[in-house]
Amino acid sequence: MSKILKQSAAHKLDAGERQYLDYILESTSRIRELTDSMLMFMKVGTGASSEPVCLSKVLETTLHDLAPEIASTGAVVRKSPLPTIHGVSWQLQLVFKNLLHNSLKYRDPETPLQIEIEHLQEKEHHAVLVSDNGLGIPDFEKDKLFQAFTRLSSAKGKPGSGLGLSIVQRVMEGLGGSIELLPLDGPGAIFKLMFPHHGECITNF
Repeated sequence: MSKILKQSAAHKLDAGERQYLDYILESTSRIRELTDSMLMFMKVGTGASSEPVCLSKVLETTLHDLAPEIASTGAVVRKSPLPTIHGVSWQLQLVFKNLLHNSLKYRDPETPLQIEIEHLQEKEHHAVLVSDNGLGIPDFEKDKLFQAFTRLSSAKGKPGSGLGLSIVQRVMEGLGGSIELLPLDGPGAIFKLMFPHHGECITNF
């Protein structure tokens, strides 16, 4: 409604009124994003049937969805073949989408962004590393990283609900897996996703 009002009456409003209307539009957008994120947070990890899911295909779908943003930032994404695991496809898309979106959001404006997704075969888990050379995460904020509604200091002025990594953690725990932030010397971040073994084979792109 506010957008319609702005389009139809913009020429009738003075600068102060247009600024106030812009504030209403921004506030409405933030409320809608927060509401959608809260609904998604409550929905994931509850009652969905697990089935074999090819993580390579899930990643390809996610990269396709984020293609405009990746292109606009000039980011380079490198990926290795990923395993087929037991899970819920749309929930796993949320995992990759939130992690990749964070890499794009918190990139270093002075350094070309590089993102890498790779698979490591471990004794009890399939490990998938999602790493970037972005701004990284300050030590004093790492303990609360996966808490709901957490907004990093570097997120000031950027859109977001503070629920992205909480949703990722909820999905991973629902699968019997986990996510952790690995220690890293220097800038950037490395997230490690751990999926339980179910006797799967690797699926190439």
